[in-house]
Amino acid sequence: MSADLATVVRVLRGFGPARVPDMLRRCQLADRQLLPALDAGLAAGRIVRDGDRYRVAEVPDPTPAQLATELFNPHARLNDKAAQWLRRLHELAADRPSEHDEWHQRRVTLRSSLLRPLYLHYRGDAADRDVTLIGDNDLTSVAMFLVGGFRSIRVLEADPSVVEFLVKTFDQLDAGKTQIQAQVKVGIREFDARQPLPNDLYDSADVVMCDPSRRLYRSFFARADELLRDDGVFYTFVNPSHSPATGQFIFQRDAIAAGWILTDSIPVINESPVRAGRVAPQHQAHYPDPGDHDDAISFTESLVRFVRGPGLDAEDEIRRTIHDRAD
Repeated sequence: MSADLATVVRVLRGFGPARVPDMLRRCQLADRQLLPALDAGLAAGRIVRDGDRYRVAEVPDPTPAQLATELFNPHARLNDKAAQWLRRLHELAADRPSEHDEWHQRRVTLRSSLLRPLYLHYRGDAADRDVTLIGDNDLTSVAMFLVGGFRSIRVLEADPSVVEFLVKTFDQLDAGKTQIQAQVKVGIREFDARQPLPNDLYDSADVVMCDPSRRLYRSFFARADELLRDDGVFYTFVNPSHSPATGQFIFQRDAIAAGWILTDSIPVINESPVRAGRVAPQHQAHYPDPGDHDDAISFTESLVRFVRGPGLDAEDEIRRTIHDRAD
């Protein structure tokens, strides 16, 4: 049995029957890994399909894992207010620009975009904070505005079509904004994070959030460091479910070298939709037309939160201080 199939069987045994998007969240595999493993499991009789759900051939008793996923899966359910924001976000995104490889764009689901401001509120990083987004083809700024509670939202976006769309969208939202939304100052600015930061943006943000491709994350890290005030907080999204351990190690090492301290790592907040034409014909049957469009996902990523640390230069002194303590 392959390692991917063994993972699928273990997860189904622990969590019970599951749909493809649920397995993508729990197995930490991408669709290109999960779907062939499902086919192999079905062919070998290790897995059985019931409608849009899959289970192991033997039916397990309910397990603590099933309770745990209800408690900790951020995509499990939204309350009525959050569901209302998500419906509005879908309406506003109906004519959004297409993705462009030129800008290394890969969208997340709109539910992922909504979970971002909600997590900032949960973590205490929203109220009376100036937030800057480096890149926003995910429309996170729109989700932040719908939720409200921020002092300001600034978007620095390289793609002119996204800039134009966001300006138009916020003009539309301005007419019907609520009292809490009226308190939020919004600014959209065309800027390529691979270029030097304009002088007026240095030390201008309490929170910076970005979701770069692996080719760009060092540039985005550098811009975040320049944008943030001394006590600022940096959010990004890493460790895609299909990434090898070497990639995760390099990212973490670079983050430490840049002086960041990791405070939070929340799995499965980012979910990337399946791209049209990217699922092989023999695997299409695993993707029935979903009632929830945000469930047609390809892979997941973790949200990570950083604050500034003392830097590697201080490490020797820190170690001496710790070792010399009486306790």
